[in-house]
Amino acid sequence: MRRAATAAGALLAAASLVVPPASAEPAGAPPSLRPDQALAELAASCAVPATRDLAVTRAVHRVGTEMRVSAKVMLAGFEAGWVESHMHNLACGDRDSLGVFQQRPSQGWGTPEQILDVTYAARAFFREAQRVEPRYAGSTAGQLAQGVQRSAYPSRYDEAQGTAERLLAEVATPAVRAVADRAQRFLSDDNRVQRDDGPFPFGTGADEHFAGDWDGDGVDTPGQRQGNRIYIARDARGTDVLTFRYGWADSELVVGDWDGDGRDSIGIVSGRGWYLRDRLSGGPADLTYSYGFPGSAKVVGDWDGDGVDTPGVVSGQRWYLTDRHGGGPASRAFAYGPSRGDKLAGDWDGDGRDTPGVRVGGTWYLRDSASGGPADITSAYGWATDDAFAGDWDGDRRDSAGISRAR
Repeated sequence: MRRAATAAGALLAAASLVVPPASAEPAGAPPSLRPDQALAELAASCAVPATRDLAVTRAVHRVGTEMRVSAKVMLAGFEAGWVESHMHNLACGDRDSLGVFQQRPSQGWGTPEQILDVTYAARAFFREAQRVEPRYAGSTAGQLAQGVQRSAYPSRYDEAQGTAERLLAEVATPAVRAVADRAQRFLSDDNRVQRDDGPFPFGTGADEHFAGDWDGDGVDTPGQRQGNRIYIARDARGTDVLTFRYGWADSELVVGDWDGDGRDSIGIVSGRGWYLRDRLSGGPADLTYSYGFPGSAKVVGDWDGDGVDTPGVVSGQRWYLTDRHGGGPASRAFAYGPSRGDKLAGDWDGDGRDTPGVRVGGTWYLRDSASGGPADITSAYGWATDDAFAGDWDGDRRDSAGISRAR
């Protein structure tokens, strides 16, 4: 099975191979999408979502925490992020504005690719906020945010204070919380029928949630991440938990069976660098290489049915999947689904091959082949504010929807 995670950044070095130019792709495959083309494609859907992207708020908070910014600077970052994008990594905006903070390449904030890396964008914002903070010693966080953003509408940041404080509290809460605040997981065993098998309380609402077949029994069970600490549940209810540290707090998490042994493990992605671990433990990466480009969504799946999960990246509607580890050309490239929404992958029909899925709001669009075309399954499941993932919850060799919801 094979699913996606969202956020960005780590500190390991990687090789230099990326999604290839058109000449390196298989015959008949669409050409690689250059980052500037990806931005142009994504610009068609520039509506700002009504609710925050939890992966983005986590990433921004982790960067601020690692940089040891003051409480005022952290709040300024959340006020600016909410005002500019509702804490979403937007690939469009006014003139050349991009990303969480709507930073402009023409104003020296970085290249478009850099700005669309949430970790880079947050570091750039916080670095400038720390630089100008002494000038705003007696001012509000909103005024400090204005000192960084230089908006034509300076009062908007202070007006967002209440929302920013709630978003900050959501991700800044300590790991040990009251049971009433724990996250609920709902699992559906049938993508065609809206049905819950749960809920199963596990973790907190601010954690990053995922799933995997950790013991090779054919059934996926929960996992969660707090910073760089991984919690693996060996049963669906999270009563038998393995914990270890891997990666960095602002890295992006991926899950897959990297070596074909029938057991899923974890990995992290930083920009284009993939760092995959074959065991559920801390330690060095067993596989390290570069694939994709910053700002793209990351997916993982067994695309060719050989039992080994390998990377994919998604930019807008364009999917670039590789059947091998080590970087190099995309094995297949195609357009599928809406540009916006959560990008996932799973074996929806039980044929042993993972294929695309997109969730927009509470609607899931699942495709049974790694190709463009209409969804084979469209179903409503969960709320737009839920975190989405996929897994085989009952061992029938078919992946289906899962969500986590802060209660």
